[in-house]
Amino acid sequence: LHEYLGRFKEAEEMYRKALALEPGDLAIRSNLGVSLYKQGEDAKAREQFNRVLKIDPYDQTANYHLGLIGIEEGDKGEFVRRMAMAIQDNPRSRLGVRAVDLLRKFRTGELKIPRE
Repeated sequence: LHEYLGRFKEAEEMYRKALALEPGDLAIRSNLGVSLYKQGEDAKAREQFNRVLKIDPYDQTANYHLGLIGIEEGDKGEFVRRMAMAIQDNPRSRLGVRAVDLLRKFRTGELKIPRE
């Protein structure tokens, strides 16, 4: 709920508390990564996403957001690779559809990266 209200620091705190109780829960860890990403904490977000991908290399949320971090840092190859992985996981999900759209815009030169 905090994330949907734009309260990403509060969301981060809640996810950290949840991880203390369930340290192996990949969804919680991935959501923590998203809340860190939304706060501009890319290095910390990357760390959480990479921990998720060590266990589940196809995790859509982790791949999608690592792709965004990659393109923001100018790493076009990382962006394309991560978006392709996000699409592979589930092309019809919300993130899958967004990844397809971002790749299309990238290929046509229309891509503008908003911090999603």
